[in-house]
Amino acid sequence: MEKDIIAILSEKSVHFSKRQRAVADYICEHPDMAAFMTAELLAQAVGVSESTVVRFALELGFDGYPDMRRSVQRLLRSKISSQGQSAHGEAEKDYTQLFQRTVEDYGKAIAALTEGENPRAFDVAVKQLQKAKRLFVLGDDPGEPAARLLWQGLNLIRDGVLLISGEPYEQLIHIGAGDALLYICPAGAVNSGAARYAHDCGAAVIVLALESLRKELPFAESFIACGKGLESGREPVLPAYAVAGAILRAFAQEMKSGAKKSEKIRQEYERNDRR
Repeated sequence: MEKDIIAILSEKSVHFSKRQRAVADYICEHPDMAAFMTAELLAQAVGVSESTVVRFALELGFDGYPDMRRSVQRLLRSKISSQGQSAHGEAEKDYTQLFQRTVEDYGKAIAALTEGENPRAFDVAVKQLQKAKRLFVLGDDPGEPAARLLWQGLNLIRDGVLLISGEPYEQLIHIGAGDALLYICPAGAVNSGAARYAHDCGAAVIVLALESLRKELPFAESFIACGKGLESGREPVLPAYAVAGAILRAFAQEMKSGAKKSEKIRQEYERNDRR
């Protein structure tokens, strides 16, 4: 028999610790997000450890976290189905206001990137990245998509751009002075070991992460804060994409300047050849 997550939470709520209650409240209030989160992302969203989330699922009687998440998914499907049935025969819903509100919310979050020290930090970051001999890009989930976007875009503009995936230390073993590491960690806890190693090897370290993580990366040459006003686990990737796009645009402008210079050199030397 399939377990009803709401019934289980209601039955055992009197025995919950403060952290367990926070997890239970998040599931009840945000089943649309919890249904698709890993244990790590749910823990980050609630502000507890991943082990707390896993133990919570076991104590509720589930076989593990994936089993509990499937129960949340069934709850979500049930809610969607009941909403559809209650709307039967009514006029078709208009989602224009939802669209406008969502875009406005995301726009505000991206606009927040321009606050504080971020503009100056971005200027420093681009100059460090442009002069780097080799550019290593590392993205922690959910920063990996933005890191991959940057890696693909920068490889069209310059040589020596490497995407770090999997075990970072094996791929950073030859990093050194004159290189740069761009570390994208737009949500949750930061694993600063790889970034610290790159710094200790003499490479410039550029960080894109939540403001709350700044103190964990004091050695960064440039720290761009992102994720303000957005929930951990999903939406912070949008500011990360915005910064990635700005970096690509900066490199593209530099490439245009280089193209003009090379055209000037070509014209000058072709004139000399005709003499």
